[in-house]
Amino acid sequence: MEYIKLENVWSRICPQCHNLVKHKNRAKCMAAEKREKTCATCSRSNIGKKNSATTACPICNTVIRVPTADQTEISDHALQHGLDAAQLWCMKNNVEPTTCACGCGSQTQWINWKKGYNRFIIGHNANIYSSYDEDEANRLATTRGSNWRGKESHWKGKTKETDDAVRLRAIATSKSRRQAFKENRIRIWSKGKTKDTDERLCKLAKKQKERFASGELQPWTKGLTKANDSRVARMAHKVALTHSSNTLRKRFDEMKRHNKDDIIKLVEHHGTLKLLSDPNNYTHERKSMLKVTCIAQGHVFEAPLINLKSGRCLVCDPIDSQAQIEIKNFIKSLGFDVTNNRQVIAPLELDIWVPAARVAIEYNGLYFHSVIHKSSQYHNNKTMMCKEKNVKLFHVFEDEWRDKQEIVRSMIATRLGVNSRKIAARKCCIVELPSSKKKCFFETNHLDGNTPSKKSWGLQINNEIVAAVSVRKPIHKAQADAWEIARLCSKRNTVIVGGISKLLKHVSEQAQASGIHRIISYLDTRFGGTGKWYEHNGFVLKKQTDARFWWTDFTHRYNRFKYRADSQRGLTEAQIAEEAGVHRIYGCSNLLYELQL
Repeated sequence: MEYIKLENVWSRICPQCHNLVKHKNRAKCMAAEKREKTCATCSRSNIGKKNSATTACPICNTVIRVPTADQTEISDHALQHGLDAAQLWCMKNNVEPTTCACGCGSQTQWINWKKGYNRFIIGHNANIYSSYDEDEANRLATTRGSNWRGKESHWKGKTKETDDAVRLRAIATSKSRRQAFKENRIRIWSKGKTKDTDERLCKLAKKQKERFASGELQPWTKGLTKANDSRVARMAHKVALTHSSNTLRKRFDEMKRHNKDDIIKLVEHHGTLKLLSDPNNYTHERKSMLKVTCIAQGHVFEAPLINLKSGRCLVCDPIDSQAQIEIKNFIKSLGFDVTNNRQVIAPLELDIWVPAARVAIEYNGLYFHSVIHKSSQYHNNKTMMCKEKNVKLFHVFEDEWRDKQEIVRSMIATRLGVNSRKIAARKCCIVELPSSKKKCFFETNHLDGNTPSKKSWGLQINNEIVAAVSVRKPIHKAQADAWEIARLCSKRNTVIVGGISKLLKHVSEQAQASGIHRIISYLDTRFGGTGKWYEHNGFVLKKQTDARFWWTDFTHRYNRFKYRADSQRGLTEAQIAEEAGVHRIYGCSNLLYELQL
């Protein structure tokens, strides 16, 4: 090939189209020839052929072009066989679709013909010791360690306070991940699971315990004190402030660990129970389950030490509050058998279990289920664990059974499928409800009572309102262009067949007439609902919110907006709550549904 220099630019003649190919210098000109690149006129086709790969269809042996980015050609060919590209790739490589390496069993996303399937679902990950066998995990650990050992990270010593790049990156990451969690695009695979309920967590916990015992891992605080480390000093100060609470101190005193002899004495000193478990396995009197036998009747059962110290056989004489006994008796009056249960979502207990209907009832006392004794996710985790077992879990708070017992009874009967009255929606007409009539209906029939709303409608038959819906302007500014369904329910002990669909259709028509093109609604998972009737009416699940909460003085519950920070007095929300003598009590998360009109 002859190279010529024209106007300080090296050039050559394209062997295909004979155009002049120009380069900045002779070396680049020669390199272009070696890569088989030619002029601008024909380089695209040449480059495409050079960078493309081909594969034979495993069904018809047709040669297919496999580009790195565009999957159109191979997808079109797969459709000729009634398959998609991922299925054709699996046939070609004689493999099954890949499941997430964290061990959850869910199928991962297919990327392309070259890369195949993702190793993990987004938001899932796993320790190498749970994903690989021990030899491979040790090899990976050694390789990773040798790659990094002796090298200093670019970010070492930099923090949000000292480096703008770190600060901006932290803000962006925090914002995007928070949004992803809210929209349910990222989920924590281990949320709601424990080492007692999940084999992967059990394996990880066991491995970590072995690594700490061998000295391979050590706590970062080892050898540090509040005198020589500022981080430990800050932690110590926070702990000291927390432990100054008398209520918390009392709880810690109750949780003190007992020795082997004390455990045997506490269980057997009444002469009614015999300990069967090994006392050496005991760790915590509220969580560690001990197996015992009833001396009188021979019943064998498990319970935490705090429930065994009374000497009661929990089979002969279950520990139930008066309210739990009343709920059990009501369910029995409907013709169902009820029990306490620790097997459905072991090791957690279901207060009231109705096996025939796969329905469970949790009675939540305002004191023992507040944040003093239960975490913010306690009720939510129970609900999710029940959902995984195809069980409807209905949470009843102490004040609801005390003050709105008839509504609770009706809701329980509905979940058990034994409502005494059924009405077809086609026999009802829709009427707009005045404020006074709407308020009376929801206060009488909705567990959350009435709430301010923009408009409301009811299903009426023989001058009787048997179901109602109300709409309002959403509280959140981001939803300001929509209508929100504020309340929706039927009359107590009444089922309106097709009633929800009829009311939602009417709300949609009214919204469109008012220039509204979107309707949203929040479904409280505390009542065991799945949202199927929303989806049946065209609503789409948008996200799952954080667990809902109220304030409680252990007698009543109050709206979360009742106690808020006071900027004029310079008091935080926590200080306002402490001043009022109230504590948070959490329910479950809401499901946000949306209907585009």
